[in-house]
Amino acid sequence: MPGKKKERQRLPPKQRLIYYGAGGGIAVALSWLFFESILMSGLLLPILVFLEGAAAEELRQRQKQKWEEDFGRYLAELDSYIRLGHSLESGMTEAIRKSGLLLSEDWMLKKLEMNVYATDIFRELAERRPTEGLKYFAAVIDSSLQSGSNLHELMSNHILQLQKKLQMEREIQSLLTKAKYESRMLTLFVPLLLLYLKGLSPNFRQIMYLTLSGKMVMAFCLGLYLLASYLCYSMTQIEL
Repeated sequence: MPGKKKERQRLPPKQRLIYYGAGGGIAVALSWLFFESILMSGLLLPILVFLEGAAAEELRQRQKQKWEEDFGRYLAELDSYIRLGHSLESGMTEAIRKSGLLLSEDWMLKKLEMNVYATDIFRELAERRPTEGLKYFAAVIDSSLQSGSNLHELMSNHILQLQKKLQMEREIQSLLTKAKYESRMLTLFVPLLLLYLKGLSPNFRQIMYLTLSGKMVMAFCLGLYLLASYLCYSMTQIEL
């Protein structure tokens, strides 16, 4: 039986508008630099459609990392309520309402008001937010409550492990951000070089824009430039 085809990721409406607006502007600029024709930018627009999935994945990664950081702070807040003598369910409610964290998961408050067990809520949260750390935490909470383990000690150990994980991810992300910045500076070199030649060498325009051979060379150079830019982008996309 053939596997289910993976659905192509799409950006949310607001981000999609920004993405295509900025991408369209870049396409027009490249079209003018390489061909001195704004109309040629229409040939570059399909590339934006092709790359939207990569942009959506990058956005998903940033949102996932931010949510994990919020969840780590939420667990620290929850642990403080447990140390004050609150039950797990009561502490979960107070931590959400007073900390302002995980407000996007308002369904948790509704389930807590319906007296749903904390283990069931964390298990459902792990299904909605399928991260490795959350799945592990839900399983450990379930087993610890059944065995009567020290809940505060469990929370402290898990928070410590989560903080180490997030710190490692931040360090990796810092290195990736530096690599992305350097690669983007390199991709700016070719457009700046073309601007320099267009401004200081009138013969360049005559040869490269007004002759068939020149247009073919510029089309080939644009293809190499786009390929190099895509490879630079791909090499810095690492899922954490």
